[in-house]
Order: sequence, then structure tokens, then C-alpha cells
Amino acid sequence: AISTTASPDVVLGSGSVSDTATVTGRVGPSGSPTVTFQLYGPDDATCATTAIFTSTVAYPSSGGPVGSGAFTPTAPGTYRWIASYSGDANNNAVSGTCGDVQESVVVGPPATTTTTAPATTTTAAPVTTVAPTTMATPPPTTAPAVATTVEEPETTVPSTTSPGTIPHPNFDSTDTLPITGSGDASASSWGLALVSVGAAMLVLASTRRASRTHRRP
Repeated sequence: AISTTASPDVVLGSGSVSDTATVTGRVGPSGSPTVTFQLYGPDDATCATTAIFTSTVAYPSSGGPVGSGAFTPTAPGTYRWIASYSGDANNNAVSGTCGDVQESVVVGPPATTTTTAPATTTTAAPVTTVAPTTMATPPPTTAPAVATTVEEPETTVPSTTSPGTIPHPNFDSTDTLPITGSGDASASSWGLALVSVGAAMLVLASTRRASRTHRRP
């Protein structure tokens, strides 16, 4: 009989796989018997295609476990070993079958490396408080007093060389007031004269009205 034990499961890219076999029950072995190890890939669950790896080692007359060569998998999945004894002059050949217990090795997918971006720290800008500005109210502006002097224009009265008369609408054509003066009299002299004349005319007008009132029956 032949008993086998495959290597432990591995992760793809982290190691290799192998198998170990022990032949028992032989009687008087002779010659140079061998043990052949065949490995089938993860896409061959029934070991129907050609083995992807084969390793043949001599089996000693004293017996005991022997190991296969190492194989480095190239894809994840379940790999299956089959070990067989070649036989000798006194012992028949013997072989395991596809899917025997402890003859499968699971190759796991490579570990996924997750890179975590460093945390970004946002520093808030300092808040600047601006004190309100107080505007001073300027004192009221007083315009300086401006002294205004109005000068009365000097009036020049046309000169006359002879005494004349000033008519008045309340007098008859024969009522006249004598006015005398020189042609070089100033405006102020003429003003006084006109005031005097006006007063006289008022007196005459009052007198004439009173006289007419007394004449009425």
C-alpha cells in the first residue's frame, strides 16, 4: 500500500508545494524501485489532463517516507497530487488516486495591500475682529458775518440857470411854485428843496379842497 501527505496550503507568491509518500507491506524488496509524484493544476479537478509537474525519486529497500521536489504555483486554486510506487521483483506496483485524502493543496490569492492616505488636517484661518471706527463730528461751521455797505449813488440834477415852476395835477395851470437854484447844486440840496416843495403842495391842495367845500350850497 502507499500513503501520501501533501504540504500545507499556501498563499500565491509566498512559497511552494510538495508531496510525501510511504510504501508499506513489501516483502523482500530488490532492485531499484521508485516513487513518482504527479501534480495537477486547479483547472483539472479529475486529473484527466497531463500533469503540470512530475517528480520521481528512488525508494529505499528499508522503506520509509520519501518526498517530492518542490513546485511553485503560478495561479490560485486547488492543486492535486497523485503518488505511485513502481514495484520490484517481489512486490507489485501501487498508486494513489485523484482526490485522495490529504493529497490536495489550496493556493490562496495574494494578499491585497491597502494603502491608506494620510489624514489631511485643515487648519482654520484665525478670525480677525475689527473694532468699529468712531467718526468725530466736526463742530458746526459759522460763516463769518460780512458787512455790507450800500452806497447810495449820487444823483445829479440837471442844472438850470433861471427860476422855474413845478406843475402839479391838483393845481390849475396858473398855480405854480417858485423854485430857484444854481446849476451846480448838489443832489442833497435838490432833495431838501423837493421835500419843501412837496409839503407846500400838500398845504395848497388842502386849502383848495376846503375852499371848494365851502362854496357848495
